[in-house]
Amino acid sequence: MAGLLIFTWLRSDSGGGVRQYMYANSDPMLLIDFKDAQLFDNVTVATNILMARKSKNSHKTMACEIHDYKKKLNLNSYISDKLVENHYDAENPWVVLSEADKRILSKVDKACKKDTDAAPTTLYSMGYNIYSGFKTGLNEVYCIDNQDEVERLIADDSKSREIIVDMVRGEDLSKFKINDHIWLLNIHNGLKKDEEKGEEGLPRVNVGFYPAVKRRLDNENVYPRLVKREDQGDTPYNLRNCAYLREFGKPKIMWGELSDKPKFAYDKDGRYYCLNTVFFFTGERLEFLLCYLNSSVCEYIFSKRCTTSGTGTMRWLKYTVERLPVPQLSDVQEKEIVDLYYEYENTSDEDVLKRMNSLFYQFIGLDEADVRIVEGTFK
Repeated sequence: MAGLLIFTWLRSDSGGGVRQYMYANSDPMLLIDFKDAQLFDNVTVATNILMARKSKNSHKTMACEIHDYKKKLNLNSYISDKLVENHYDAENPWVVLSEADKRILSKVDKACKKDTDAAPTTLYSMGYNIYSGFKTGLNEVYCIDNQDEVERLIADDSKSREIIVDMVRGEDLSKFKINDHIWLLNIHNGLKKDEEKGEEGLPRVNVGFYPAVKRRLDNENVYPRLVKREDQGDTPYNLRNCAYLREFGKPKIMWGELSDKPKFAYDKDGRYYCLNTVFFFTGERLEFLLCYLNSSVCEYIFSKRCTTSGTGTMRWLKYTVERLPVPQLSDVQEKEIVDLYYEYENTSDEDVLKRMNSLFYQFIGLDEADVRIVEGTFK
């Protein structure tokens, strides 16, 4: 059996069922991944070719990637030169790895294990919950990108300040930094009492207590759209339920879904809410995790596991980020990394980031040849 497939089943969470079926019911012999090369005019798709036979899985798949496809390319010759043996299972993404990639990732996995026989430690196994930002159902109404408009609402009624919060979008974030923000009308739908966590309930916002905001929402061109939207709370004015509403007020690491580079930013004061194209998590050791997620070695690892937009931009989705292996360093090593973060925060000196990357290479156990491959991946 051979097939030309035009969706992201190799790496995506939604493609897990296909991978499991092919693993359990066939022997995948040949895989050709065209990555982001576009084979069809006027259509942007992820294309790959899989050849499999109906027999016991031999756990040996000859595979290659084609990054820069041209119609005059001699596929037979190219593929013959680039094929490398890969081993795929039912649980993990099917990624074409060179021998050098396999060597580097093996060292990474070893550095991310607490014990020799344990699986590599990930954000998920460490207990971090990754959340997505607010889904308002009507961003143009609930999100305000004009400071003058915010000031008018507060001037009309000072209580408006209570439900106007700072919000970030993916485009507002860069590596380590929050560069800009907009504002959200946080007309939340409240929270139920959580006896297990010992947290009191939170009543939903009654927009009637905020006349300036209510006038904005009662506009004849706005209110009918509030009523029709699917993402709403107990009233047309309220945002949909958000069980993790309190997490927005905590220190957190945030990043946008689409980016050609890691752009993890740190909200150390719990000041910012996020729009739905932004992911975040809270918890302990955030400064260290921020440094690791922004490191060159983490970018390299992610590039071997992520899905893309179809035009080459990486998608930093929840299920791929939470599966990233995290190095298990000593307290002393971790402190060295975090001290560099504070130095960079005070100086914005790019040389500090180079030193930080060098420490990660050293602590993970990468040699000079490995480092050249890691850093050459993105040039």
